[in-house]
Amino acid sequence: MDFYAYVGVGQVVSEKSMNHARYEWLTQKIPSLLSTKDSNDLKRMDPYAPVSIQYVWRYGGVLHNITSEQLGQIMSSSPYSPEKFTSDLYDRGSALSLRMLETEMNSIDLLEQATEVPIPIYFFLGRYDYVTPSAPVLEYFKRLHAPHKEIIWFEQSGHHMDVEEPEKFQQELINKLLG
Repeated sequence: MDFYAYVGVGQVVSEKSMNHARYEWLTQKIPSLLSTKDSNDLKRMDPYAPVSIQYVWRYGGVLHNITSEQLGQIMSSSPYSPEKFTSDLYDRGSALSLRMLETEMNSIDLLEQATEVPIPIYFFLGRYDYVTPSAPVLEYFKRLHAPHKEIIWFEQSGHHMDVEEPEKFQQELINKLLG
């Protein structure tokens, strides 16, 4: 099978590196925002252990440019979904995906497994995304060998850049893949 290019959106490099980057963001970049309980809970954690996504949601690492209510409204108005969006449906689907993919996700380490790629690579990164933090992607980008590689920043986005900056998202896909 031939591929033209790879576009990584919310790129995973490794679970361990993502967990560590989340932990560092919470404990070093925004410690003054943390509640005392959350701060104490995080201090007891292994810096490489999975950081609950609830912390990332609570402290603004998922959405930046819109609220969770706006995200729900946008997703529920999609003409591409036969069922109506509900936060419960979204949460159950996310939990199912994590359960089904957990073993495979934990085995990914692109720094070891994919240091050279024969096609152009584009990483779309949300400046405020701490679901899939950019620090591990930037480290991987430095080491990656590809005929062309490029990082496209979404300056007003967290993890959902396709929803937070939809025009730019669509235009960048068109430019990179068809331009």
